Amino acid sequence: MFSSPLAAAAANRTMKRALKPIRNQIAEAAPQLKPLANSGMPLVVALANPLNRPVPSEASMVIAAMYGDPAYTFPADGGAGRFTVGRNGELTNNHPYIGAVIVLRPDVRSTEPTSRWFDQNRASFSTPEEMIAEYRRLERSGAFGSSNTVAIDLIETVGMAARLPENFANGPDDTCWRPIPDGTGMTRVK
Repeated sequence: MFSSPLAAAAANRTMKRALKPIRNQIAEAAPQLKPLANSGMPLVVALANPLNRPVPSEASMVIAAMYGDPAYTFPADGGAGRFTVGRNGELTNNHPYIGAVIVLRPDVRSTEPTSRWFDQNRASFSTPEEMIAEYRRLERSGAFGSSNTVAIDLIETVGMAARLPENFANGPDDTCWRPIPDGTGMTRVK
């Protein structure tokens, strides 16, 4: 839906730039695992964002970083279009020994009490600094439970590398993505 080739090129550059941190982390981690390529063990790249940097770490964006920039294609016969991936994927031809990429993210259940408190108490404070000071006091007292709980987005690779056990991503907010059997895409199975 771009009005010009220049707009499409700008969108492509933006996507490439947004996915670069994820691709860089995969490219940096994968060679560390290569010596274990023939071990029969599942080899996994784990990504985390503990400093909450503005990096698109949703599963769909990590899949795009792994296999190519998001694209929408239309068949020549005029049939229905579909989302696909294009160029620039870090795992498209590289690192066939990697069995999965996992993204560690805060568990929704551990962030709900905090979000609820902010929503309920926002109007009670005259300055943001007062609100943050009270929040930190309550957090230290354990009022919000554990904030160290994480959920996993498990994204298996297309290759024939060793897989993690079937029940690896079994937390209540975990997700699991697998290649479609014909190799034409990924699907969420949990």
